[in-house]
Amino acid sequence: MAAEVEKQGRSEGRPLVRRRSDSAVGIYVHVPFCARQCPYCDFAVDVRRTIPHREYADALLEEFESRKSALDGRSVRTIYFGGGTPSMWEPSEFRRVLQRLRASVGDDLVEICMEANPVDIRRDPLDAWVDAGVTRLSIGCQSFQPRVLKILNRIHTRDQALAAVELAIEHGPEVVSLDLIFGNPEQTMQEWERDLDVVEGLQGLKHVSAYNLTIEPGTAFSRRVDRGRLSVPDEDRCFDMLERLIERCEAMGFERYEVSNFARPGFRSRHNTLYWTGAEYLGLGVGAHSLCIDSEVGVYRRANPRQTAKYLADPEAADGVEHLSEMEHFIERLFLGIRTREGLDFDEVRHQFVEVIDEDLLRKARAELEGFCVQGFMEARGAVFVPTHKGLNLGDSLAERLAVLGDGV
Repeated sequence: MAAEVEKQGRSEGRPLVRRRSDSAVGIYVHVPFCARQCPYCDFAVDVRRTIPHREYADALLEEFESRKSALDGRSVRTIYFGGGTPSMWEPSEFRRVLQRLRASVGDDLVEICMEANPVDIRRDPLDAWVDAGVTRLSIGCQSFQPRVLKILNRIHTRDQALAAVELAIEHGPEVVSLDLIFGNPEQTMQEWERDLDVVEGLQGLKHVSAYNLTIEPGTAFSRRVDRGRLSVPDEDRCFDMLERLIERCEAMGFERYEVSNFARPGFRSRHNTLYWTGAEYLGLGVGAHSLCIDSEVGVYRRANPRQTAKYLADPEAADGVEHLSEMEHFIERLFLGIRTREGLDFDEVRHQFVEVIDEDLLRKARAELEGFCVQGFMEARGAVFVPTHKGLNLGDSLAERLAVLGDGV
């Protein structure tokens, strides 16, 4: 990986951004296969009837062997299987890949998560996933309302989704998380309330991820909006849905620890928290992305091919490598850090950037964060700046204010 970035050049002996002081990293494995294309999805997915189960596992392992040196000197804390639909993958091949990863990364793993669709959740697969080592299952229900499910082109029914979550809570891994979407086309507040009623009735649920629908360019929803054939709730109604989500989740005992994520105490997503708190990650599989801080070439992102055929033909090839300047990574580190109740540890930021970011700019950044505290957007807990509920709601605006810190530098 280093050689791919080195061509872009840097001055010999120039100071570089440091890794996080604990060298924590995560591994993300993308499984692109889907039974149907969702009209809101812009992820790298592959809709097909016949899945190359073994061939894909072989390709993932080949890629991992060629790139695992990027983990040298790091502490691998989490492995996350996302998609696409990882639950469509043959359990024996899933197990083979996970076993190889676990055998290679050492003893610091604290979480192994996989995403699943309700229609794939049955007792036998659940037993196989847990036996393979999965500790967290994220179930993509999106809604429990028949009309909304039809608009979203989901393949499961309300009853299938409910039964799947209940079965996973009873027989699955320790942590079961539920994904929901609000702000859907023509969705009413009453429909959203009924979804939250279902959540309230799910005893044993540990985590909820609830996302405001975003119309992504190039998706079926985007094309319908452009043609005037799709109506989505306005910003005020979406904000009301978000406020109701927060009120009801907190009343159920869930803490809002990130803009769109709610967990019972002790059950936050550790993998996603790595992203928000400046950790590196190694992405494997179709369309996967990686972030690396290399001791010789600096900070860079790598993207894998988004086409399954292209990936299977050469699992070691990158589709693109982007070098990040010290300033770009510094600003990104700041605005991601204020998305989560883990907070932004400014001592950790200083550790990472003290050799490459001017001291005056570091002071300016801290002063901006202290200003957010005065305005009620954040709270200072020593050197850690933690967003308030108000700050999480205005995260994009705060990020814009942090983004201009490097202007003219």
